[in-house]
Amino acid sequence: MISERQNIHLLDSRVPSLEDLELFMSNSAFLWGKSVFTTALVCEGGLSFYHDHFERIMNSVQWLWGEKALVTCEKLWLTSLDQLPKLLKSVTLQESWRLRFTFFEDSAKVIHSLLSLHPFESENILEMKPLSLELKLMPARYKERIENIKLGSYLDTFRVQENMENIPLFFNEENLILETPTSNIIFYDGTQNIFNYPYEVGEMLLGIGLKRGMNGLRMEERSLNRDELSRFTHAFLINSLRGVQPVVNLDGRTLEVNDELCTRVSKVFNQNMKKTMRILWPTENN
Repeated sequence: MISERQNIHLLDSRVPSLEDLELFMSNSAFLWGKSVFTTALVCEGGLSFYHDHFERIMNSVQWLWGEKALVTCEKLWLTSLDQLPKLLKSVTLQESWRLRFTFFEDSAKVIHSLLSLHPFESENILEMKPLSLELKLMPARYKERIENIKLGSYLDTFRVQENMENIPLFFNEENLILETPTSNIIFYDGTQNIFNYPYEVGEMLLGIGLKRGMNGLRMEERSLNRDELSRFTHAFLINSLRGVQPVVNLDGRTLEVNDELCTRVSKVFNQNMKKTMRILWPTENN
């Protein structure tokens, strides 16, 4: 019997069997991070920022395995998503979910997909626990991998923020601000009513949440030196799964958390999220 708080896993658009265990245990995608994946929010039956997630993972597939892999991967993507309504009980359809979709290659050079769907508690921005950030120099990952080839593995990547008191906000050797392990950051300049976000080409990822979720606000992309941060009164982390999260402390300095500003930013994000949804299953709200 399927519980009301179920987790769904689909290997190649089917429910995995015990015979598939060896594939999971021995495959480099799960042991060393050799895979491509995207993580998205499913809310009210819709996969948010659908086209952006699809385009990003397919671009990654093409980069890793070549154009010939696109037809196979697109079919696995579509057939896996089509299976979800059949596996979910109607009572759970209204819930929010975290969807992670992964493509990986086995030792025989066959590409597989894994879809994982977990219940996810979406929070109102005014009820979120404000975050504390700590400035840290971005590790020279290519050097660290020489000493520890497991660094940045698929499993460890998503454990980095569990129970962490201060989330690292990385800067590079030129003291330019980058991102956190899982989110971009935006800073608010109250004097000009502008949201600034750092972006350094080749050193960080411009996330889907930032790229699409903030349309409608006055945004300015720029290089930000760590010495400039003292002029900002507010900051938010943003990604396409968790949305916008207020920052209360930045490297020991207390920031403001203004309810009106939080509501304004969250409203814009939610509006953009709903515009970009692809409905996976019907609910009362779609």
